[in-house]
Amino acid sequence: VNMAEAQFAKLKEIVAEQCVKMENLTAGTPYGTIEAVPDHDIFQDIVKDCKDSEFWTNFKEISPVLLCFATEVDPSVSRERDMCVTGEILKTKSLLDAIKKKLDESAAGDLNLVDLAVALKILSDKVDVITYLKEPDSDPRELRFKLNGTNKKVKVDIKKLQEAIVFVDDGEESKEESKDKLEVDLSEEDNQYLDEKLKDFKIETGRGGIIEKKCMMQLMKTIGDFSKSRSKDISKQAQDKRIEHYGTDSEKYVDVILETMSREEESFNYCTTAILSKLNVSQETYMRSEQALIMDPMSQMELLQKGIENEDTNVEVPSELDKKKTIEILKESNDKSFENYKEYSTAVKKKDPYLTPVVIS
Repeated sequence: VNMAEAQFAKLKEIVAEQCVKMENLTAGTPYGTIEAVPDHDIFQDIVKDCKDSEFWTNFKEISPVLLCFATEVDPSVSRERDMCVTGEILKTKSLLDAIKKKLDESAAGDLNLVDLAVALKILSDKVDVITYLKEPDSDPRELRFKLNGTNKKVKVDIKKLQEAIVFVDDGEESKEESKDKLEVDLSEEDNQYLDEKLKDFKIETGRGGIIEKKCMMQLMKTIGDFSKSRSKDISKQAQDKRIEHYGTDSEKYVDVILETMSREEESFNYCTTAILSKLNVSQETYMRSEQALIMDPMSQMELLQKGIENEDTNVEVPSELDKKKTIEILKESNDKSFENYKEYSTAVKKKDPYLTPVVIS
């Protein structure tokens, strides 16, 4: 009895609070003086009477998707958006699972049904938003919405939508290019190389502003080609330096590897930044697009295949190096690498344990 009274009091409190909100919202408008009295007993099926009208659902379905695409132009806002959505998905799933388990294990009299009903309504609304965000009807250039309650559809040009958005911070306008856009000083030679490579390159984005798969693969290849052209001498110089210390000084040998990796990484980052700057793509967009690609197993296989195809095959192969001989050399090389690594293991553990496969290679 005490629980029922507490739940009844809670219900009255919630209703009174919402009535005050509606009075404030309609104050000074014609709606504030109108009493909408239904011509039937609403309590025969209160849930049915409270359901959204068909057109009202547009406010719920369209708004989250527009907000998602509109916020893509500001890296800091899109970062907050992604963190929020990820957090809400995990939180909503865990709460629903917990409530389901509690309902399965408990009797009706043991639960605060009012609080549970309110909580479920909030979680249901979140599930709806997550559903709309997950599968909007769109292509890389436009969003498409069926306008419920009518026979119309709405089309939204994504680029124009994003161009119309201006973020204001402390009273000052902040556009996309003001943040997260890095610049690099390009030599005349590099500038000419990129202008030639990128003259017909078009960035195509899809849901959430993520760069389309084929476009992203081509972008990654272009960055890789540019990096390879700028650092073609690094590997040769590194090999010469390693030979100087091979078999004589394991620590210096490992130091050369670390130095080489650092130079290659620096060169790759330079090339990435240069190309993204030329294409006016933010680092944030590129990183999220790259992550989406890496998370797709099929894309990983395609990237591996493209990497093999892009290897330099202009070297003349000796006629005696057939399949059998190649496998034999690889096995011998592999065995020797693991045997020789014993002399370098102490230096590797001291410098960086994650270098083990690199040094063996």
